[in-house]
Amino acid sequence: MTNIPVCQQCSAPLSPNERRCQRCGFSVSVPVPLGSFVARTAAGLFDLTLWILSTFALLKAGCSWFSPLIAWIGLVEIGYHLRGSLGKVLFGLSIVVSGRAQFYLRETIGKLASVATFGIGFLVVMGNERMAFHDYIAKTRVVQLRLQPANIRVLAAFGLFLGVGLAAYVGTHFAISGRAVQPATTEPNISSIVQQTPGVCTLNIYDRQGNPTGQGSCFILGRDGLATTNFHVLEEAYRAEATMGDGRLFHVLRIQGFDQEQDLIVFQLGREIGALVEWPKDLFALTLGASTTVSIGDRIATIGSPEGIPNTVSDGIISAIRKDEVPPIMQITAPISSGSSGSPVFDLHGRVIGIVSSQVRDGQNLNFAIPVEKLAGLLDRRDNLTLADFRNQLQPPRTNPLTSDPFELAFERGGKLYEAGRYREALDQFLKVQALRPDEAAAYYNAARCYEHLNLEDDAAVEYYVFLSLAPSNDPDRQAVVDWMTNRNYDLPATP
Repeated sequence: MTNIPVCQQCSAPLSPNERRCQRCGFSVSVPVPLGSFVARTAAGLFDLTLWILSTFALLKAGCSWFSPLIAWIGLVEIGYHLRGSLGKVLFGLSIVVSGRAQFYLRETIGKLASVATFGIGFLVVMGNERMAFHDYIAKTRVVQLRLQPANIRVLAAFGLFLGVGLAAYVGTHFAISGRAVQPATTEPNISSIVQQTPGVCTLNIYDRQGNPTGQGSCFILGRDGLATTNFHVLEEAYRAEATMGDGRLFHVLRIQGFDQEQDLIVFQLGREIGALVEWPKDLFALTLGASTTVSIGDRIATIGSPEGIPNTVSDGIISAIRKDEVPPIMQITAPISSGSSGSPVFDLHGRVIGIVSSQVRDGQNLNFAIPVEKLAGLLDRRDNLTLADFRNQLQPPRTNPLTSDPFELAFERGGKLYEAGRYREALDQFLKVQALRPDEAAAYYNAARCYEHLNLEDDAAVEYYVFLSLAPSNDPDRQAVVDWMTNRNYDLPATP
């Protein structure tokens, strides 16, 4: 049985030698023969090259990640008007379609399907039907046209121009890249660190009565408000607020994970508006690096809120990496102060490599940071604790007679906080001891020492005065306190 040729536009029967449909006037072409598979392949490579060049041009124009999509849609629209594509026109091919929707179906979903089948969808054209997988999906057909020699020369010149442009761009790109990776000898630049300032916050801590009890720093881990700081910053918080560098205020709403030994805590920020909670989004999250990428002597910098002053950038070097400590710590020379706890430590690429944790007050730039790798075990935790739940988990068991005495607990905790250089928090504990045992001389002595470190000499003198009134004459600290008071012209209590 002989197949009767029909018009690809209106399906009207045609005579064997007819080149124009008598019903609709459509110019008749014949399906692409198998030998023209080479033409289809060449046209495809040409269109792919054109798409890559268009994408590069859009990237240069600042269109970012969606540049490939814009280039693709633009070329598809041009192809619709050409009934094919620039490549197909160049090689004398055309696509028979009934409208824009059919053409877009072929060039988008259809070609994605051909790619998804490991490219086999393009090779189906070698079968008897001479149709690729995307042609089957959209019910289209590629036909061979006759081109005028002048048109062929114009299109060939255009293709040559594109090829030369691509070669020039690729050559220039690799030449510049080759120079860029050469070792630099210029002075390091911390501008990449300064750009991370929006991701660092000031933490303000409040007690049960709403009185401020301390400050610290924290930084954003996720655009949804996940953040981190030192464990000791939030250890006794009844309420905590994080102020962004641009002035926005968030509350610490949930504790998602903590490690008391490593002195790290991860928490969720948000806003409490009456009975409603507003969760943040699109915050500036810092990029985590690795402490293993830096060595002793490398330059680093921190961003934090020393003494509550936000957006303070301090630079220095790594002066030691103490792996024998538990936990291992990095010793840094970047200046820090009270309120710097929880600040991120950056390498010169702007990546976080550590978290500021403590300092030696009487030393010269003896500051310490926890390697950022110690956060790994906390990032996936979702304990979802309120601050009250968090504090309850930290309270020692009341059934243990050795730890149930509030006086002993407060005195021991105050001593540990003092040794850690956390003088404001230590002072709170020693004032609590005074309330529990007003006749305990040591509580006044230790409170005075905390006031000294906080540069509050008048308050220290009051505490020392009470200490001298209560301490026995053979107290080993008595004479040093008398000398301190005398040298500063403070009154001494009358000797009994």
